[in-house]
Amino acid sequence: MRFALILVEFQNATEVIEQQGAARVFLMLDEFARRLHELLRTSDITTRTQEERLWLLLPFSSPEGLAARLEKALAAQSSGGEASPLRARIRHLQVPDDLRAGEGAAQWMSRLQDGV
Repeated sequence: MRFALILVEFQNATEVIEQQGAARVFLMLDEFARRLHELLRTSDITTRTQEERLWLLLPFSSPEGLAARLEKALAAQSSGGEASPLRARIRHLQVPDDLRAGEGAAQWMSRLQDGV
């Protein structure tokens, strides 16, 4: 089955919380979640493994289009004039195209986290 796995890592969440407060950052993350929900299909799955890590599993999808739309949504949110907007790194892979022999879910997730 063809699917995409996307990792969204918020790189400076702790710094922005210190500068702007937790309530403001949670509002920013809520807005991002709302925009993300608009981009996803009912078959797509999202989860968080840490506060700053959001995973998306997209069955029968290519990751490039959604990754570009996520980056656009983050850029639009950042144009609000905050002193330090949230920065995110978005990485993705496509299965089976990016599959390596003997790999499974744990290795795919490690590759995305490590940027390999």
